[in-house]
Amino acid sequence: MLKNENRFVLAYSGGKDSTLVSILLLRWLYSRKLSGKEVYIIHNDTQSELDILETWARDFMNQFCRAVEDTGNICQKLFSTPTQNFFVKTIVLGYPAPSFAFRWCVNHLKIIPNKEIIKKFSNKPFILITGHREDESVARASIIKKNSLTSCPLSDYSCNSSFFMNLDVKNGVKIMPIKNWTANEVWQYLATVNDFDLSGLYLLYNGNSEARYGCWHCTLVKIQKNIYNLPDNYYYLEALRIIYRAISDIDIFREKKGAIQVSIAN
Repeated sequence: MLKNENRFVLAYSGGKDSTLVSILLLRWLYSRKLSGKEVYIIHNDTQSELDILETWARDFMNQFCRAVEDTGNICQKLFSTPTQNFFVKTIVLGYPAPSFAFRWCVNHLKIIPNKEIIKKFSNKPFILITGHREDESVARASIIKKNSLTSCPLSDYSCNSSFFMNLDVKNGVKIMPIKNWTANEVWQYLATVNDFDLSGLYLLYNGNSEARYGCWHCTLVKIQKNIYNLPDNYYYLEALRIIYRAISDIDIFREKKGAIQVSIAN
């Protein structure tokens, strides 16, 4: 369905799923003997990620582009960053710690920067490829089902359209090639890969196949489990996060702006 398309934009987080999708895209280009295609691999650097993740992401992106160019296709690495990162928002502008009731961080640190860079491709047709999987979580499965182009009459996998999601950017189509893969299937496939150096990925997960990485200071989780996959010198970040979360949970810091002003006036 996609072999006649010319521009492919790959959303790369640095995790196992986006790494797998990247390798599958390369395999697809090679197996179809396609050349002259434009491939863009985009990484969102929130400036709140662990250094070990960012080092690995850049290493793989370099490997990936070299491999794509070896197939006769064009590859370019791109990075999206927030205009105002987490520290500017909280320390300078006074934003409260993110909570499930006010989860401003996802929009400002990820969605807006990513959308801005993807809009640059809207001058002509492009395919946005992501590593979204229904098996990731109940919430992710719900989002995928809600935003898929169509629902299939027999099952979720009975038609190709269920692998496509709506994308509110002109000329863009979003596709989820591994939406029905399990985590075990992802790791099983990665174990067969021998033409990429994936040691940085395995170091990141360090035997914990279920680990998920995000901003180290996230206040939406009780325990940042991935920290405990890493060397001891990373534990201080979890200590800082716990202190930050405890302070942010104090009632006065959760009051609405209007309530605080009334309290001060009284």
